[in-house]
Amino acid sequence: MPPHDTQTGRPPVGPQVMAEGRGLGFPAAGGAPALSDRTAETVPGYYDVPMLKPPVWKDLISWYFFLGGVSAGAYVTSRLAERYGGPKFRPLATVGTCVAAAAAVPCAPLLIADLGDPKRFHHMLRVFKPESPMNLGAWVLTAYHGAGAAALAREWLRRGKADDEQKNQGFVRNAADGLLVAVADVGGIPLALLLASYTGVLLTGGATPAWCKNAWLPALFSASAVSSGASAVSLAAEALGRVGVDTAADVARGPLHIVQSVAHLAEVITLVGYLSSVRRAVPAAWGTLVAAAGAEVLRRLPAGRRLRPWLDIGSAALSLFGAYHLRSTVVNAGHDSANDPQSRL
Repeated sequence: MPPHDTQTGRPPVGPQVMAEGRGLGFPAAGGAPALSDRTAETVPGYYDVPMLKPPVWKDLISWYFFLGGVSAGAYVTSRLAERYGGPKFRPLATVGTCVAAAAAVPCAPLLIADLGDPKRFHHMLRVFKPESPMNLGAWVLTAYHGAGAAALAREWLRRGKADDEQKNQGFVRNAADGLLVAVADVGGIPLALLLASYTGVLLTGGATPAWCKNAWLPALFSASAVSSGASAVSLAAEALGRVGVDTAADVARGPLHIVQSVAHLAEVITLVGYLSSVRRAVPAAWGTLVAAAGAEVLRRLPAGRRLRPWLDIGSAALSLFGAYHLRSTVVNAGHDSANDPQSRL
């Protein structure tokens, strides 16, 4: 009788495994203890075949996780810059809003492509089940696009206008501006925070050993979203500043550095916590730690006025690489753990 799991890519059942009776509870050859007497660490899966099917997610979902995190982090950065930065941070808020929108545009197509059928995404929006991370994520992504559109519309309506001119534009336009602010800030910020963290919650809800009920993943993805979002805003501001666009890069450099450093610290702490909880080695995770450390080193190197923007661009690019590498590593770790007969839930 063939093993219960015959999907492609599974390791074949060898004659030695059958002869030893491994998985059946019979004494193994050579006087080895019966299966019931072995420790959990040495018990193989059913005939050395993993008990679980691996996740169907591929590289598309890694890009979706990455771009969703970048968009959410950039959006929160832009809203905070506008609310608390004053007029001098207004150009940075505009850059952050555009970066968040650009990163959000591919998210829905990537998710739909990963689902395999556009109707599946539509069907998830026919019901609202907040207890389901996948259903909640579809609603969050849809509503977040609306909040991002409101923020973009406000930036377009007030382009080229000074603050005094903005206040004296009439009752109707002021009311419309207030409505857009409410949608972009009151609605958009919570949606962005949910978009940053729900992907980690989504992974923990399955039976995949590397993800199952892991409390570190939502915090890890949230910290990475903030660091990558702030890095994307910094990269765009510095790059546009090199071609003569006013992005307030010089003024915003210090606050952005603080946000990036705090987020990187939180990312490293939560990544170490995650790695210590998965009961298996994930060597590729070192790439994320090295990228975060390298980004911090580049930002702290002494440099003149001309070299400083290029160091910040390199630091931001390294941080973004680390953020994508983190998502890809976690997704691949899930595949490896599901294909490992020794994995435990």
